[in-house]
Amino acid sequence: MPSSLDKYSVKKNENQDIFKLIAENLSSDKLRERFRSCGSFIRFDATEELERLKVSVAEFCGNRFCVLCSMRKSARDAVALGAMCKWIADKPREYAFVELDLTSPNVGVELLSETIAAYNKAFQRLVYRKAVKAMNYGYVRKLEITYNPERDDYHPHFHCLFAVKQTYFKDRSYIKQPVWLRMWREAMRDATIKRVWVYRVQAEQTHYIAKYATKPADLGQNKDVFDGFYWALRGRQVLTYNGVFAEARKLWKARKLEQYIEPDLATYVWDVFANYSISGRAYHVVKRMVIDGSQ
Repeated sequence: MPSSLDKYSVKKNENQDIFKLIAENLSSDKLRERFRSCGSFIRFDATEELERLKVSVAEFCGNRFCVLCSMRKSARDAVALGAMCKWIADKPREYAFVELDLTSPNVGVELLSETIAAYNKAFQRLVYRKAVKAMNYGYVRKLEITYNPERDDYHPHFHCLFAVKQTYFKDRSYIKQPVWLRMWREAMRDATIKRVWVYRVQAEQTHYIAKYATKPADLGQNKDVFDGFYWALRGRQVLTYNGVFAEARKLWKARKLEQYIEPDLATYVWDVFANYSISGRAYHVVKRMVIDGSQ
């Protein structure tokens, strides 16, 4: 069985490749070195065969385009969103969840930032529609952008999670997919939009909303493609919370939802020190001790 250290090696390798593309966009040698050396040394708590790892000590750069940091943030956001949804679905609130994926035709890099801005305005128009206000008790909205190398264009889109009453699927406030499509076309002021996706999800299925805003494989295509992502996303909020989700997020930050976190049942037996080798493009264990500190 491959160890989880292999996964970290893959992400660190991707990060080294992204560094070559982002280096000139960073404003100082300090920031460039911080990105380049991100996670070069990591100390883990590990299971017997290193199949599960928990970071205990490390220096990460925190840059949103860093693959290691994006992986870790996505994992943290997924845990948080899962706990928030379980709290929202719990008594006495008892909300259910609807995912709505909103798209529009792909655009070239010259229209990418403009299109994202249009999405933000259109979404506000959408949620203020009478029909949406009647069913919506809060939402999480995630911006994702993918790249099509065959057409050399970008596909910005929204993944949205709405909290609705349990009765929503049987009462008059229910919105069918063709109505969502019509409203989104009107909100975007674009009749060429072909589809939206809408479906019910369970609280346990909502964590994937917190996935990457961009895929490392898309970011790493080449310098021009990377810069398209960089300037479109730089300083932009990609994950927003509203209504009951905003309430839940405050509780999460106050550490009041920890009972909703899925317990980690793994047995961690090793205290592992790992260094990344640039020449070998892999992490190597340089020291391993049992958790109690003996050799």
